[in-house]
Order: sequence, then structure tokens, then C-alpha cells
Amino acid sequence: MMSTFGKMEDYIHGFSTGEQDRLIRQAGVLADEVFRGLDFSDANSVLEIGCAVGAELQILGRRWPHLVLTGLDISRSHLSAARRLHAAEIGAGRVHLVEGDAGSLSFPNASFDRVITIWTLEHIGDPAAVVAECLRVLKPSGQLICTEVDNSTFCFTPVNSVIADWWNHFNRYQQQAGGDPRVGPKLAAIVRDLGAHDITEETLPVISSRNEPGRREELLVYLEDLLASGAAQLGKTGQDEGNLHRAFQAVRADPSIDFQYHAIRLTCRPPSAGSE
Repeated sequence: MMSTFGKMEDYIHGFSTGEQDRLIRQAGVLADEVFRGLDFSDANSVLEIGCAVGAELQILGRRWPHLVLTGLDISRSHLSAARRLHAAEIGAGRVHLVEGDAGSLSFPNASFDRVITIWTLEHIGDPAAVVAECLRVLKPSGQLICTEVDNSTFCFTPVNSVIADWWNHFNRYQQQAGGDPRVGPKLAAIVRDLGAHDITEETLPVISSRNEPGRREELLVYLEDLLASGAAQLGKTGQDEGNLHRAFQAVRADPSIDFQYHAIRLTCRPPSAGSE
């Protein structure tokens, strides 16, 4: 199946039930970083592009229960999981789920108060086309919020060669599949070229250290699951996976090893906002 997303069969994480569970865990682990400083209290309608299993929508609904949430994804199996997760909210009309291509949205112009992407544009072959659609469906006073990756910032100190090699392979695969593991720092130029206004860009640090052992372990579990989720697409053997898990065990056993990663949050308003 071809789309702005690319070939579904090339998606590095796959669409298994195990991956669906991992996405829910990931959303919980990174919720503070993703939503810190955001305020949806003055919004009524929010669209998430690439909602997958609906885990981020669930967090949004819990933090701002007044919102009417719409999630769009191209994966039918992920949307089925999202419908199970949000069965009550769908029945109450608070959540709507739509199957579709992010590069050609079915919504009318000026439909939403907020449009968000979270860890989505890295998998898109043409992120500018998706961002243009996001801006189109925003109300003139609305806001686009993109929380996206800069995988060049991924770092264990000191370096673990097994984890580093897997990570490099992970990023090369995404590039070969048509994605961009460094899309985050490129977003400001994209929205500027599209005529967006009130552009802000900030770094979201995800950092573990010996000073917070509980958080360190939580992040290590998340990272190990993230890398292992690409094993099949990367052609990794059982021995390779065993080496990866042993590498993480070694990191756990040495509290002096720190980890850091810096995501990018870009916010902007649609072109029409500048002419009001």
C-alpha cells in the first residue's frame, strides 16, 4: 500500500499486537516530556496525525477531558486497537478515529483548534505535504504542535558499541525506507516555507542518570523495547537480539553510564493567522 507514509510493509516497528502494547507503554513513559508546558484548556477540537493505537489521545483525554479528539492513521490494525482502547469515548462522541493518508486529509479547511504529530513525521516520505495539510485544516487561530525526533542526539556515555551499532542500523533502515530520523530540526524551515506564523522551536530533553535510578530503569526498558521492535525489519538474528539484551543488562549493572536524547517540539499557527 503506497501513501505519503510510504510502503506499509517497510514500517520499521511493524503492526503486531506486541507493537501495539509497546506504543501504549511508550506514551506513558514519555508523557511528561511530550506534554510538559502544553495547555489545551482553550481548545475544543484536536486532531492527531498518526494516532496509531490511540495512546497519546488517551493521555490528552485524561488531562483535558473537555476535548473532542480525532485521530487519523493509515493502519487499519492499529486503528482497530485504538477503537478498543477508546470504546467508551467513541460511544460518548468524545473520540473519532479515521483511516486515511496524512498527505491528503478528508477534513474541510479550518476544522480544528489544534493539530498534533508525535513521533510521526520521521516515517513520512514527504513531511512538507503532511504539514501543509495540517495547516490547512487548522482554524485561523489554531496551532500546529509537532513533537518529532532528532536521532543524532541519541547518546550513551560511555558509548556501548552494541547499542550504538543497532541504533545506526535502525536509522539507516528508516532513511532507506523513505523516512527521516532527523526530521525534527528541519521542521522550522518547512513551516516557514509554507507561510506559517508564530513559529517556536524548543528542545525536549530525555535524560537518565544515576541520580534518578527509577527513571533510569524506566527509560532503559523503553529504549530496549524500542530497538528490539525493529529486529525483524532489520534482519536481526536471535543471536543479535541476545547481544542487544546483554548490552542493556551491562548498562543496568553500571550506574555510571548515562543516557540522553533530545527531541524537538515545533509550534506554529497557519498562514491565515498572519493576516488577521
